[in-house]
Amino acid sequence: MTDESRSPPRSGELRFLAKHSVVYGIGNMLSRIVAFLMLPLYTSQLTPFDYGVLEIIDTSINMVGLVAGLGVAGAMTRFYFEYTERTDQDRVISTIYILVTVTGALIIGVCALGSTFLAEALFDSPQFASYFHVAFASLLIGLIVDLGQVYLRIQQRSMIYVGISLTNLLLSVSLNIYFVLFAKEGVFGILLASLITKIVIAVPLTVAILRKVGMAFSKALAGDMYRFSLPLIPSELASTAIAYSDRYFINHMLSTADAGIYGLAQKLGTVVHTLVTAPFLLTYLPRRFEIAKQDDAPRTLARVFDYHMLLLVIVTMGLAFYAREVLMIMTTPAYYPAAQYIPVIGLSMIVLAMKYHFQFGILYSKQTKYMAHVNITSAVAHVTLNAALIPLLGLWGALAASLAAYTCNTVLSLKKAQPLFAIRYDFGRLLKLLVLAILFAGAGAMVQLGVVAGIVVKAILFVAFIGALLATGVVTPQERQLVVEQVGSLRARISRRGAQ
Repeated sequence: MTDESRSPPRSGELRFLAKHSVVYGIGNMLSRIVAFLMLPLYTSQLTPFDYGVLEIIDTSINMVGLVAGLGVAGAMTRFYFEYTERTDQDRVISTIYILVTVTGALIIGVCALGSTFLAEALFDSPQFASYFHVAFASLLIGLIVDLGQVYLRIQQRSMIYVGISLTNLLLSVSLNIYFVLFAKEGVFGILLASLITKIVIAVPLTVAILRKVGMAFSKALAGDMYRFSLPLIPSELASTAIAYSDRYFINHMLSTADAGIYGLAQKLGTVVHTLVTAPFLLTYLPRRFEIAKQDDAPRTLARVFDYHMLLLVIVTMGLAFYAREVLMIMTTPAYYPAAQYIPVIGLSMIVLAMKYHFQFGILYSKQTKYMAHVNITSAVAHVTLNAALIPLLGLWGALAASLAAYTCNTVLSLKKAQPLFAIRYDFGRLLKLLVLAILFAGAGAMVQLGVVAGIVVKAILFVAFIGALLATGVVTPQERQLVVEQVGSLRARISRRGAQ
């Protein structure tokens, strides 16, 4: 790659993405803080079997949610920006609200009737049927909350988004403490706390949005949305199968307790997706359709990919280094084995993040049928590998199957999307970044010391990793100077505010 091709893209785009990604990152961080703060409570009050029950119920509900939502929420951004008149844009929002609420209620209601069957099939006991009833109710309310949050992102109301996340944090923590610690409701209490929290958020948010946009409904627009979204449902179901089908195999072939250990490892391992990739995508996914209209769009999109990967790998390394110490501080010994699996999960999250960049050509050209092909192929590979590897390798087999499926999905996405919208990525730089990360993560895994000594030694390794990025040219001098300038600017703004 030439120096010009590796130069930063338009600073305005980077500032816009950085500003809103940071704010959304705070919102997502608040959500993740709930899970983190609850970790000592959950692991002290729940056995690995209980944690496995919660994980399997969450997985099952997520699968139903993809069908119940009809994939229409994803169409909100795509169709909203096709119109310039406010009345047309409002009609998009209200039409989606009506579609999701009505169809979601019907589909979820039917599924809720099968709660007893699910409880017996998954846990050999009908006593868990009431757990599914609460979870299905929470799912329906959650779909409505999701629509409101998508609307806030479209409107770039990132501060309101953070306010909602803060409300969720405070209410979730309070209710979980009550139901789990004092009422001793266990998994049922966690599900009930989630339902109450979503109701409290959904009612004012939905009322405020519908008052603003009205309740207009367009049959023609609804038809267009269905045609755009329905092909995505098999694709999204396949994506979910890639992400979660391993829980069912573990529950059946190993034990529900193993599913609990694996679920905890996944929750910690995917924190990098929640804190880095998810908030970045909340801003970037709608924004890149606007970037695509610019003359230098391919270069800009490629450089955004570079910077996203760099930040994601650095954060993932921190998680990989300190997973063991975090679990030793926050959980009980029954959950310590989860630490060994977290670095591999982090690598899977890096590969997954690449997919969101590589599939842009498919979305931009509206050829969503390719996504279904890619995701279904990857899901079949994942299910097949789970069935083959989990009996042989246990949880390591599940991790290997997951990483292979994400890799398959990402590579196929790139192959399908490039002819539709060509973007020249710097794969040489990416390869150096990943090789260094794997080498240093391996070194960190060999450090088996006490909490304090482990933290110190791994801090030295982390600094050495950053130095290796600079020494090998993964981070260019120009980019290093840009970071220094931005940090200096941030310090200056903080100093000025402190002096006021």
